[in-house]
Amino acid sequence: MDLTPSSDLICSTCNGIAAMGGTGETLRSMKEVPPESVRRSAAAGCEGCRLILHTIQSYLIDGDVLRRIVCGITKEGVLGVNGIILRRRGEDPFEAYSECMHWLYPYATKGTPWAAIPVAALELPRLPTFEAAIPQIQSWLAKCAPEHSACATAGCSSTKLPTRVIDVGDSCTRPPRLYVPGEGEEGRYIALSYRWGPSSMRRLMTTLDNMSSHCAGIALERFPRTYRDAIRVARALGFRYLWIDSLCIVQDSLEDWTRQSSRMADIYRNARLTLAAEWGDSSDAGLFVTDASLGPTVRAFTEVDSTGTPHRIYVKRWSTVMKTGPCYAPELQSALRLRGWTLQERMLSRRVVLFTNAELIWECDELRECSCGKRLYSRDVALRSKADFDRLIRCGSDEPDLALFRYVWHRIVLTFTDRELSFTRDRLPALAGIASLMPLSSERYLAGLWLDCLEHDLLWVNSHGEWKAEVTYLEDGSREVEQGTEGVNCRMSGNGYYAPSWSWASVCFPVHYQLHEDWGPLVPEWEVKGARCLPATENPYGPVSEAVLEVEGYLVPVTFGERDVPEPDLERVWRHLCLVREHEKYEAMDHIDRDWIHLDAMYAGREWKSESHDYYVLVAGYRPELNNAPDGLILRQDKNAVGDSQKATYARIGFVRLLTWAESDWKAGAQRRAIVIV
Repeated sequence: MDLTPSSDLICSTCNGIAAMGGTGETLRSMKEVPPESVRRSAAAGCEGCRLILHTIQSYLIDGDVLRRIVCGITKEGVLGVNGIILRRRGEDPFEAYSECMHWLYPYATKGTPWAAIPVAALELPRLPTFEAAIPQIQSWLAKCAPEHSACATAGCSSTKLPTRVIDVGDSCTRPPRLYVPGEGEEGRYIALSYRWGPSSMRRLMTTLDNMSSHCAGIALERFPRTYRDAIRVARALGFRYLWIDSLCIVQDSLEDWTRQSSRMADIYRNARLTLAAEWGDSSDAGLFVTDASLGPTVRAFTEVDSTGTPHRIYVKRWSTVMKTGPCYAPELQSALRLRGWTLQERMLSRRVVLFTNAELIWECDELRECSCGKRLYSRDVALRSKADFDRLIRCGSDEPDLALFRYVWHRIVLTFTDRELSFTRDRLPALAGIASLMPLSSERYLAGLWLDCLEHDLLWVNSHGEWKAEVTYLEDGSREVEQGTEGVNCRMSGNGYYAPSWSWASVCFPVHYQLHEDWGPLVPEWEVKGARCLPATENPYGPVSEAVLEVEGYLVPVTFGERDVPEPDLERVWRHLCLVREHEKYEAMDHIDRDWIHLDAMYAGREWKSESHDYYVLVAGYRPELNNAPDGLILRQDKNAVGDSQKATYARIGFVRLLTWAESDWKAGAQRRAIVIV
């Protein structure tokens, strides 16, 4: 299927793409093409490469660096384009991250010379309105329980009401009010998931002082716009009760906040429906977009063919638009996906309606569909985690599949820690609802880790904990080192103890486990002998007041050094930290390989640079596929505590993959010992 109208204009790059047959809309057959080759061919006059390049560029934003392009032709003859970009979250180098783009599909509203560009009607986005939303939601609700076996009993009947709910009243005589149900009282209610907004905003909250007046009634005009919209939707759908956290939790009572935050699983799981204010960045934004300029982007560009005729080309993210018309759900802007608390609100809810700036989206245990009628298949990590999470908890807690358990939990931790929290000390409570439904008892929970999976759970990595600095060679042969990726000290601090050093909850930065799963199985060289945590509150899934980990393994004394490692592909030299064994002679020289050192508190935390501490690697195991290179935890011990059995504990400060120790006798100078890490 040609991308160009005349064969003499087909270059070797896009000819390879055009000659390739696909296996369906998912483009399982595809070809990677270097971005520079596409740019050169496009500049030289290749119309096919121009189409590919302009399709990609319609998605890019300022500052993006295009790393790879992947293209394909479906069996229907439709061109699909994907790419890998480097996109920054901020100005600091350590905040850069790679992101896989969505598949992009160009189309036109009338015929073009390019056979791989289909013709489809252009439908401009229609913003969701209250009048259109109510019958749509009623239809989804009516079909869900009768037609979806997984949803048949999920929150359909009355359930025990939360400690407090909003009685939404009516539009005539009864204003909304805070309602305190009687003991064991049942009813049907819906919940709201939204962003509070900046702390400078004036918020409507329940406190010890105003609780009585809130129970008497709250004038509708006092509610922020998102609350008012949720009340209108609840009334229209026939629900009497609505749960909103700022009103149903006493905000100046730590005791009530702790108790209610430990009940998130019941609150969202038992709600008949959750309304998610997906697009709004504050409680004043509302559920419905009223400003058309805030709607989804219509991506388009103009392409000129070999005869000089211009053609308007539109770009969508799904190939299904070629059959059923454009769908703007993939173009939505999400404010909730950035927030930590909203992950469990989404994962715990049985049914969710997402109020986006593009379309309404329905989610339940069996269906994800947008208001234009298209079934959606998302690559959202949170949604994939939710599906695996639901499958795991349906299996029960008698004998959970620990491999599946570990896989699900690690993905949840990865997704959660990449989100933002207004208060870092919410790191454990904001995940407590999900943790409480995992099929192991609370006694097995250890500040974000699980006793049954501890040898795997301990191998978490601060995603931005690696330090490096670019090295420049000067004319006199000396080297100049630029400012490195120091980051910030992200060790949890302030207001007392929170979590042990061996828990990811002790740092307030994204963590992941992927580094340990990429290079084959780990042959263990350590053994966890025991662990315990003492919860600091009545919430067993919240912060802890003390914790210890008892483990036996090889303890290798080390010191920190620096090595310069050239990267020929990038024509750069980077300076990295390295670990030197006690019996080795340290040489600060160029090295063809390096150790993967990830500092928990980052370079700026300076935990790795203290004259009052000794440093060690506790070897967790080695990987045969990496020439037996060991993985381990970097520990430190106070020199003044050596010899004192009561104080001779260790603290974790990082993780390391010791590639420079591969094929060496790393046990030389090591002792196999039982130690305590706090």
